[in-house]
Amino acid sequence: MKISVTSIAKLALLNLAAVMAITAVAQNSSYASSSAINLSGTSWSVVETDPDASRDIFNFMPDGTLAYSYQNGSYTNGTWKQDGDSIYIEMNHKFVEYKGRITGTHIEGTAANIKGESWTWTADLRSSSPSAYSAQSSSNPSSISGTTWTGPDTMGRHYTYVFHADGTLTYSYENGSYSDGTWRQDGDSIYMSMNNKYSERQGRITGTHMEGKAWNKVGKNWTWQADKQ
Repeated sequence: MKISVTSIAKLALLNLAAVMAITAVAQNSSYASSSAINLSGTSWSVVETDPDASRDIFNFMPDGTLAYSYQNGSYTNGTWKQDGDSIYIEMNHKFVEYKGRITGTHIEGTAANIKGESWTWTADLRSSSPSAYSAQSSSNPSSISGTTWTGPDTMGRHYTYVFHADGTLTYSYENGSYSDGTWRQDGDSIYMSMNNKYSERQGRITGTHMEGKAWNKVGKNWTWQADKQ
């Protein structure tokens, strides 16, 4: 059986095309796997469509901690995980979660919280060292365990909070005194729940002052503040 010169030439061209295609795929795969920047030790400026946190700073610490700040304060109660060009972030024991895709020095993605709210976010690289923020965050306040605080909220009530060492919260206001609360502190971040999470508070501690946001199961939102007695 004879094979014409034309057939041999066509076969050679087909083989060459196949080799080139395989090489291109390998090059693209190699590029895709190595194109995403390693977020460890970097600081990013963040813009969110959530009006409560429109401009943030995310600091990706090498130990997997996320230190972040926005207009309500600075916190270190977040964690982060990177898988190639994919990033996952959670804050305050998954009260808020972020997912995104890294493209060069830009990130964009979606976010949601435990109240069912969702929004989008973008971030751009600020610097490769969040050391200044680390130094600022290292001076976390002392534990509020065993202390009493008092202050008003924007619902027209005045509260007294007693933070017990076992994590329970006793509180009182114009309607009476109650012992059905719990609390936890993470650095300068404070979280309180009352009446089996019928209402919840989240805030920041600055010296002998704390303030933050509150919400309840019927959809009301307000702010609060308190000072150490």
